[in-house]
Amino acid sequence: MSGLPSATPAVRAMSPSDIRGALRFFDRELKDPADRAELARWSEQLDAIERDGALALDCAVALLGESGAGKSSLLNALLGLDLLPHDAGSAVTAAVTEIVAGDSGYEITAEIESPSEFLPRFAQVCARLRDAVASGESDAPMAIDESDASVARAVTGMDIEEFLRHSAPGDEAKLLLPEVRSALDRGPRLRWTHADDDMEAVQGRCRDCLSSRKPLWPLVRRVVIKGPFPLLRSGIRLVDVPGLNDPDPVRNRVAQDSLQKSQLVWLVLSAKRAMTGAIMQYLTDSRLLTRLEMEGRLASLIVVATHADQYDEQGLTHAFKLPADASLGELLTHHRERVHTEVRRALLRAWDETVARADGHVSAETAEGGRSRLREVPFFSVSSTESLLLRRVVKARKGPSFERDEQTGIPELARWMMADFVAKEQQTHKDRVARRARQLLDAIRSTLGHREDIKRKLAHLRTAEKGGLKGSQDRAHTFLAERLDEHQVHAAQEVEAQAEKVRAAIRAGVDAAEDEIRSHIPERLSGIHWATLRAIVRRDGVFFGSTRNWDLPAEIAAVVSRRVVFRWAELFETAAKRFLEGVTLKSADLLAEHAHLLFGLIAQAVGEGLPGMDRLKQPTQQLELELDLISADITERLQAARMSFERDLVDNLRHQLRPAFELAAAESGRGMKQRMVDGITRHLDEIAPDLLPALTRDLEEKVVEVNGILNSQVQRAHASVLRVADIEAHNLEVALFQRTPEELIASADAIAEGLKLLEAA
Repeated sequence: MSGLPSATPAVRAMSPSDIRGALRFFDRELKDPADRAELARWSEQLDAIERDGALALDCAVALLGESGAGKSSLLNALLGLDLLPHDAGSAVTAAVTEIVAGDSGYEITAEIESPSEFLPRFAQVCARLRDAVASGESDAPMAIDESDASVARAVTGMDIEEFLRHSAPGDEAKLLLPEVRSALDRGPRLRWTHADDDMEAVQGRCRDCLSSRKPLWPLVRRVVIKGPFPLLRSGIRLVDVPGLNDPDPVRNRVAQDSLQKSQLVWLVLSAKRAMTGAIMQYLTDSRLLTRLEMEGRLASLIVVATHADQYDEQGLTHAFKLPADASLGELLTHHRERVHTEVRRALLRAWDETVARADGHVSAETAEGGRSRLREVPFFSVSSTESLLLRRVVKARKGPSFERDEQTGIPELARWMMADFVAKEQQTHKDRVARRARQLLDAIRSTLGHREDIKRKLAHLRTAEKGGLKGSQDRAHTFLAERLDEHQVHAAQEVEAQAEKVRAAIRAGVDAAEDEIRSHIPERLSGIHWATLRAIVRRDGVFFGSTRNWDLPAEIAAVVSRRVVFRWAELFETAAKRFLEGVTLKSADLLAEHAHLLFGLIAQAVGEGLPGMDRLKQPTQQLELELDLISADITERLQAARMSFERDLVDNLRHQLRPAFELAAAESGRGMKQRMVDGITRHLDEIAPDLLPALTRDLEEKVVEVNGILNSQVQRAHASVLRVADIEAHNLEVALFQRTPEELIASADAIAEGLKLLEAA
């Protein structure tokens, strides 16, 4: 395998416990109130670092791919168990499926819809099916939505004709199978436990929750399977995300949440089809690749091509000029090479198309960085079924085609997971903890080293003329507060300047939406089959059938998002780090100026200068840990804001467009195609003047929300500056007024001894 990401250079190993002994020593020896306050704060930070260091690796791996790509078989092969349903017609597409390691026994938890959610949804399904049959025309097939029909068949156990004979408005719940009613009564979480040796029951329970041949799948949103899986004991969680563009909006949202929270993303493709048009469309329409890059997760992407056993021997022999008696190993190697080349080229095409759709709102740095990472994406070629057959996990009439399990690619992928990937994640975690410990160590050493020097100098000063110190402190604090206020105003201006750029992008996006509504949508409507168009009208602009996927509000939202979301991410996510770095540098500079001014005023107050004090390194390093936490917080909150922004955009458009389809349905539900198109177009023209200003206002609210996030971080950083300044001023006041020269020397000696312990750490 080629193209594996290189390991992150290790930080010098350091355990938080190395610092603990030195803090205990300082706790015994240092008695000044300001020192005690600092020690308490450092101890709390060390506790947090130790808690993080003790956490086991917890890494979610999301499997993303089309239905039928073999994700369920892949999971079974990696676990070495026939666990998930994988036979034809029973694909695991009904729910997000998460597999985690446990100590012993199996625990299966299914999260299902509540009756208040499912029953109204089922009533709508029934109403659409009845309406489709009632409005069916004699010379055309009934326009039944297959997704509706599959739900009705599953939860009632009836075929559509029988179901329609018994279905009546208001009585839909009576048609539900007993196990469906029982599950709704017991929800929202169903939990079962089984012993290690009860695999048959475990398999049956998984099929009950996940198989499209079973009645519960329309209710189930997420299934968590916990069991003694050796591959996952290191802390990996495997998450099978439903097929791309899942037709159920609730399930699709759960799937997208799982994808968003997963550190590692596997793109699972069938080697028979590789990068199909549907996958390419998903990658560009969802902007998955650029979002992963902006969130720093594109380097975690890997590609797994399944069905490695289904290759074209004659085509490979001709393409690579192989001998007629080429071995299985040679054929597999060249088959893998061909698929690998095709996939990598397709990923780069998808990346370039996504960047192009962003209409200039992706920076050149981001664009080139993404291409570079995609050129190095790790690639695996596997045959899950062959691996299961060779290990006799499953049986089949036809024996395995491969000679040994190594040829299936599953052992290579499993080794990479347990070695390269786990080692990389564990080392990253250790490095993160070690880096935080070193930052704390440096902050303690800098602050206490600074105070030791000051204590020794103050011990040699005359103490006869100290009356003006309190006024000097007040003057220094006034100086600092005024400068921080000025910085707050300047930072707010920077935030507003960024926000104005986003508003300009929003205005461009709304203009594009208006053009889409008035021009492009009518053209697209004219190209849709009349039966599909009728179904779109009945479902308020949303139609998901077995062969057609069309969603008018999402089409409009995509136009707006391409103009807005990329710019949003560039300004408020990737720029957030640079923005906070500016705040950090300015805050540190102001703190240093405050310290210089304070020491100068103290020197005047005591009647004698403090040699070299104005050149001492100021205790700004103790800000670093808190500012790191602020940085992590701002990144997380801005990411959540963007996700909310995209969701609210689509939800708002669907809500705003609903009246157009309600009016069109009432006017042209049974009419000819052109009449339906004319009705929808006319009503879209009618709502456009109200829709677009409302859309602009909603997006403006998101800009205000982000402005608030950025400004609140500036305030937090400045509050940290004031707190450090207060501690330093109080420490100096105690040293001047409440300690004798002998006590100051003793305290300085204690600090020096403690610093030796820190050096040893």
